[in-house]
Amino acid sequence: MKLKIVLFIIILSTSFYAQDDGTLNTSFDTDGKLTTNFVSNADDYGVGVSIQSDGKIIVAGYTDYDQGQILIARYNSDGSLDNTFGTSGKVSILRPDLTGTALYNIYITDVGIKSDGKIVLCGHGYKSGATYEDFYIFQFTNTGALDVIGFGNNGYTVTDVSGKTDYANALAIQADDKIIVTGYGDGNFVAVRYTSGGILDTDFATSGIYIGSAGTAYCIDITDNGIIFLGGASGHDFGIIKLDSQGTIDNLFATGGLLVINFGASSEMCYSLTNDGTSVYAGGGAMPGWSIAKFSISNGSMDNSFDTDGKLTTKLSTGQTSDYINSISIQTDGKIIAAGTVSRYYSSFYSTVFDFAVARFNNIGTFDNTFNSTGKTQFNFNSVENYIYDSKCKDMIQEPGGDIIMAGYGIPSISISYRDFCVAKINNATSPTPVELQSFSAKLSENTIILNWQTATEINNYGFEIERKANDNWENIGFIDGHGNSNSPKDYSFVDDNPLGNIISYRLKQIDTDGSFEYSEIVTVTSELPLEYKLSQNFPNPFNPSTTIEFALPQKANVSLKVYNSIGEEVVELINNELIMGYHSVNFNATNLSSGIYFYRITTGNFTQTNKMLLLK
Repeated sequence: MKLKIVLFIIILSTSFYAQDDGTLNTSFDTDGKLTTNFVSNADDYGVGVSIQSDGKIIVAGYTDYDQGQILIARYNSDGSLDNTFGTSGKVSILRPDLTGTALYNIYITDVGIKSDGKIVLCGHGYKSGATYEDFYIFQFTNTGALDVIGFGNNGYTVTDVSGKTDYANALAIQADDKIIVTGYGDGNFVAVRYTSGGILDTDFATSGIYIGSAGTAYCIDITDNGIIFLGGASGHDFGIIKLDSQGTIDNLFATGGLLVINFGASSEMCYSLTNDGTSVYAGGGAMPGWSIAKFSISNGSMDNSFDTDGKLTTKLSTGQTSDYINSISIQTDGKIIAAGTVSRYYSSFYSTVFDFAVARFNNIGTFDNTFNSTGKTQFNFNSVENYIYDSKCKDMIQEPGGDIIMAGYGIPSISISYRDFCVAKINNATSPTPVELQSFSAKLSENTIILNWQTATEINNYGFEIERKANDNWENIGFIDGHGNSNSPKDYSFVDDNPLGNIISYRLKQIDTDGSFEYSEIVTVTSELPLEYKLSQNFPNPFNPSTTIEFALPQKANVSLKVYNSIGEEVVELINNELIMGYHSVNFNATNLSSGIYFYRITTGNFTQTNKMLLLK
């Protein structure tokens, strides 16, 4: 059986399930695809797509009109523009730091959404009067305004990474809303991490900037454990770099932290990365066609169960131009969704045109023929007589229900010779599942974590095991009985009163009455809980007649806290019981004691610490 997690409520019509996987979803702008124009007589390039928690779709890009403008469109799930965003659903602004009359274009390359709904864009461009391009990061509010108060310098940050030409090609947003941007810096792989406020994170690499080996990074992926993978081109091959959460290269991965993958073509580039917790999937391509590699997260060894050698190359169409996967994702059933651009002949003169394309593969690297009967779908946004304009898919994302949103750019009609945003929605939803998980959330409440989830329907639901990730491993921390069979919403809750660490991940293991099971997606909580035992200095000190003693527990423990006089005699025992993890304080009143030096000692498990305090009357 399947367990589906939906982070927001979607109302589905009966016809939704009648549409076949791999076909255009006709509930989206009537035919499954749409175009959006921003600037007349100018090219509008859509390059990145993301989905908000309420299901609205963000597509970002740029135009080279009028010194280069930043473009963002927000669509409702049916493809209509969201009129609560920007002006009639669209944002078109000049970059804030333009001066003078020279042309300083900005090239937006990717978009992401933070946990508070704010929209982050990355790109690159010249500062006014500069010789080389630099990284640019922008943040917009949920209504489409540049976040001039909450981010960087008036809503943006510029970073000179290498002192020469720097291209920001992709971004990823961590669970704590820190932003990592990767790309090219004077011929090398680079990555830069920013705080959620748009300031260089000096805890990452060297003052926030990692500069690696020769090559160019085009994509980035972060695992649940915070491990960072950069993908791109190393020489003429795929190049993959592995960093830890602090930006240090993992020298035990592949060869000195760099995995080079050759598919046998003259020039190959990795444009997309994703992981399933055990393996990493890298997608890209070159002249022979689309390419996918599957390798181990831990050491970079190729997975030979995937197309016999861990590498798959396939030609989707007949054109002679390079074809590329620009986005890749892994479904909970292990199937692989890949989307990008392919070329094909369209006339007797063998002229080549680019199309949007999406394919679904089984986890062993074969086409899934239940997806549009062939495993792939290819289409264009305009066809007039014997001439077809290019349509290029630059990014893809899956909705929680499984449908595929593709975004890019193309020329919509023969009467318009300029490019517009192009967006399409592809059916990719299975039938309703026996246990449908409507929501799953986690929140910090004092020193505990509260998990809440709701099911819409249940069939043969035995119950839920609650699992928590600790020390890179999942552990079972509890069980909640299911309702068996139900056609009405059911609410569940679980309290973790002994959470571990500051970034904690949880998932549900839903178990059927026949013993089969399925995992939910993962929720992560960032807490302010202590990571180590600590006994703080009392305050005030000296004191008369009372003082406060504070201590920290990284986990639930039996605690003894005692006070001794200067010759080692016990004066009073302040605590002797089990306490939950967190920060604790206790008041010590010495009204009945004489002035002098006293000692207070905490003992819990293998941890003991003694501090000195002074009573002055």
